[in-house]
Amino acid sequence: MKVRDTFEKYKCRRFIFVEPGGNHGDYLIYAGAKKLANEVGVEYRSFFFSDQTSPESFLHKVTSELDLSQSDIIYLHGSGGFNSMYKWSPKLLKTLRVLFPENLIIVGPSSVTLEPKYLKQFLPKDQKIIFFARELITYKFVKRFYSNVYVDHDTAFHLTKDCVEFKSFCMGLPIKNNYKVLILRQDQEAVPLPKVIKGENFDIVCDPYNYKREEWLKLHLWASKVTTNHIHSAILSVIAGKEVELFANSYHKNQAIWEFSLRKMGVKWIPHELKGRIQINSTNCVRKIYAHYPKIRTYLPPDLKLLNAKVRSKLIK
Repeated sequence: MKVRDTFEKYKCRRFIFVEPGGNHGDYLIYAGAKKLANEVGVEYRSFFFSDQTSPESFLHKVTSELDLSQSDIIYLHGSGGFNSMYKWSPKLLKTLRVLFPENLIIVGPSSVTLEPKYLKQFLPKDQKIIFFARELITYKFVKRFYSNVYVDHDTAFHLTKDCVEFKSFCMGLPIKNNYKVLILRQDQEAVPLPKVIKGENFDIVCDPYNYKREEWLKLHLWASKVTTNHIHSAILSVIAGKEVELFANSYHKNQAIWEFSLRKMGVKWIPHELKGRIQINSTNCVRKIYAHYPKIRTYLPPDLKLLNAKVRSKLIK
């Protein structure tokens, strides 16, 4: 069963789409799910529920706008947040079950770290949860928690370069081919840069985590080639028709999504010399890899603020 099949099966019922927050790339997931829902003819309403939102305020907003029914379906957008690094998605799923004890909950295509002891504390076990994985490692792992587990592509892949939803997501910005960019994570998912990647071969090297949305979009849409370990930088760029290279993050997510989805779209995988040793499933493990590879950040210029200024000057032109 795919997400489309599920939408088709329940399209006579109303969906409550829950957006769990995140970075700019997460909103690509939401846009793809909404496109699919529109194609199927699903009635839905979207509500934001981040880790800064109290359950009471979320429920108040929903009930003030909707006459809730047990037939309503709670759709939690997919993410890579089911882990002890970010902590939010498992807690959010548990909270949704408490707030909506009788409603069917569907989790959109997600990636889950292999942390059974941690996740067991939060993931509610019942038959009214349908869980979609977005790659095969998560699919096999989540079966130990749920019986209704399926695998489907990240909903961002429902977007196409020329569709209305993608153009809206991109704020109507033009697509150009101005430079080669290396986009790197500097958070808990960071790993040492593969030795075959040389920063001097790129016009821009940056982590755009704190960029405003328009700057973030321009960084991708105006590049001719994107090399990254941000999964949705890769997905956005391949949809926009860029040459894309992807390498590992700190757990299986990037390689597993590449194997399941991105390889057939022409994205090149850059293997890491660490190979199977990149098996990081918790914040503690991330700290260990930083300690073991003390030069992990030396591929970035020492003055990140100066770098950001240079990048932004390029994006304004």
